[in-house]
Amino acid sequence: MKVKVKSLLTFLVLSVSLSVGQPLVCQPEDATMAAMDDELSRTMKELQLPGHARPYFCQFNIYENDDFSVEATLGAVTSKTSARQRTFDPIIRVGSYRFDNSNFTKPVNYYSNNGGETGYEQLSLISEAPLDHDYNAIRKTFWLNADYNYKKEVENLEQKRAYILERAKEDDLPDFSRVKPVKLVKPTESLAIDKEAWTEKIKRLSSIFRSYPGIRNSWVRYDERIINTWLTTSEGTRIRNAERAVRILSYANAQAEDGSVLTDGRVFLAHDRAELPSEETMNKELIRLAGSLIERSGAAKTDYYEGPVLFEGQAAAQLFARVLAPYLIAYRKPLGADYQSINYDRLAKRLGRRVMPLFLSVKDDPLSRTYKNTPLFGGFEVDDEGVLPEKLLLIDKGYLRTLCSGRTPSKYSKVSNGHGSLQGGVSAKHSVLYVEAEKTQSKEQLLARLKKLGKAARLDSVLVVRRLANSVRDGSLFESVDSQISELTSEEGQLTDPLDFYKIDLKTGKRTRLRDGKFGPVTMRILKDIVAAGDDACAYPVEDLSNNYYHLISPSVLISEVEIEKRENVSKPPAIPGPMTF
Repeated sequence: MKVKVKSLLTFLVLSVSLSVGQPLVCQPEDATMAAMDDELSRTMKELQLPGHARPYFCQFNIYENDDFSVEATLGAVTSKTSARQRTFDPIIRVGSYRFDNSNFTKPVNYYSNNGGETGYEQLSLISEAPLDHDYNAIRKTFWLNADYNYKKEVENLEQKRAYILERAKEDDLPDFSRVKPVKLVKPTESLAIDKEAWTEKIKRLSSIFRSYPGIRNSWVRYDERIINTWLTTSEGTRIRNAERAVRILSYANAQAEDGSVLTDGRVFLAHDRAELPSEETMNKELIRLAGSLIERSGAAKTDYYEGPVLFEGQAAAQLFARVLAPYLIAYRKPLGADYQSINYDRLAKRLGRRVMPLFLSVKDDPLSRTYKNTPLFGGFEVDDEGVLPEKLLLIDKGYLRTLCSGRTPSKYSKVSNGHGSLQGGVSAKHSVLYVEAEKTQSKEQLLARLKKLGKAARLDSVLVVRRLANSVRDGSLFESVDSQISELTSEEGQLTDPLDFYKIDLKTGKRTRLRDGKFGPVTMRILKDIVAAGDDACAYPVEDLSNNYYHLISPSVLISEVEIEKRENVSKPPAIPGPMTF
């Protein structure tokens, strides 16, 4: 069963055969929830095609996004938008908890008994719900879409039954797990913000780069969103909740004399704008960003390197975000799927085995809100399936003990632990992750250990990496930082390029900045190659595979062997100097 949430996409639906059948009465208290409750109840009692069962489970949800965004370059606004929109998609399950229409992908060239034709005329419908709390309009919208989804899922169930008649089942897992109903009804919120004041602030922040002619391109962006969620299920769960998300993204690039482009940025995250750093603090960060980029544009090009690497601070968090975080979920391969774009069970298949050094553990805490006075971003009070989240010890002293799971059972987890997801075709998600070290060393001790490993390997120098590339646009007409993102569709090449890194000469101790490097093939083995962790654990903003941000708490880590190659330069310097350089 494919579900789209928080989406504005238009999709095709089949003709509607049900009639409303009763007058709709507006409810004054919360017309949105009342309309969802009433129509869900009617759906469960009356929605049925001749010869087919009624739905055994139904979930109605509405996501109301209230957004404000402004972006500026060199003190000038380049975009400014405000939007309020509601999206929805009723989830209909036909069959039983044991066997239903979900967890099935119709294989290529596979046809049902009727040749794949549904017999229904197709209509166009969008997944947007009425913005007003209009009881009648909301009920009719859900009626229309529930009707289509029911017919689609009945067809999917019949195709699934036909498929397993011809093939042996790969497992005997139930399709859906039971949970206790949750009641969480909180007030909704609306976005109240001084848009002009924040526009001026973003203009001021972006104007910092005017003082640096060596910065070729730059931008600063402010995004704020309130998501009001209404969720009700046939099991009795009723959720009305509001979540806030605020972020400031800032990126800039500089170009070396040989044409190589270096792009870097700073990210500030919070659930409330009052938790953002002060403008003075962000000013200082952007000044450091500009200075660092200009300095790195004059750095030496890296040579091939294979040996120990110290991932310091932000780089360590980005390492775990790429190599570990995406695979801490209980994934179930749909019946009939002959391929998958990302091998999510590459870690899960090691459940119960050692996947990291014995001195490292990893936990997931959706309700964690601060760490060392840093507001944390990425947690949630209730998951996408209306289940209360649990705090999880995922990796205990090196051993993988459990995974984040939703209500879709898998061979790795049979029940939900409140980490269900309805986005991206994946049934589970992580939240705020903590990488914790039982034994730690100071920065000086880590550097000493790094040098010792380098000498043992008979190297002339060793490397320290401070930051990795991010998969964001750099605002350039000529290059995209995506060229610095390795392919994620196989076991290898999961790390983005090193951005801020340097080498230490083992004879003289001299430190030399480097540029234009890329990591060689990386597998899960790199986690076992961690030989030491620092005492400097901190919360860092990192990206997931969908380019969304969250906080990951991590110490610096020393890895015994990493391969770094020279990235070939594909850019050329501008034909004439920029207008701010003369």
